[in-house]
Amino acid sequence: MFHPLAFTKTFAMIGSTLLAVTIVPVLCTWLVRGPFHAEDHNIIMRLLLRLYEPVLDFALRRRRTVLTLAAILLGSAIVVAFGLPKRWVEKLAFAPCSGSSPGWAKEFMPPSTKAAFSTCRPSSPPPRSRR
Repeated sequence: MFHPLAFTKTFAMIGSTLLAVTIVPVLCTWLVRGPFHAEDHNIIMRLLLRLYEPVLDFALRRRRTVLTLAAILLGSAIVVAFGLPKRWVEKLAFAPCSGSSPGWAKEFMPPSTKAAFSTCRPSSPPPRSRR
């Protein structure tokens, strides 16, 4: 069922790679002409370097802090990509579709059955009574 889609994606990737390697450099030599100026003569590059150099100096002075933040960011990305280990999830005791979830979600979640757990859709909140 998904084979045509996979083939289409693969052929599109191969085609874009061939274009990037062959036609784009030729078009650049034809279209990008004229004198090239140094970085300090370009207003945009001066602004970008004015922003980049202090950030680079900070990162080089505090390497350990920057590497620690990068490791924390990588670790959280891995947790988001692969999920928490099962024993941590069991310790949290939070099953979003079980009806035993903490706080306000309990009143919106249907009671849990095996069929309801596989197709979990929260129900709408009950209508407010007017007094």
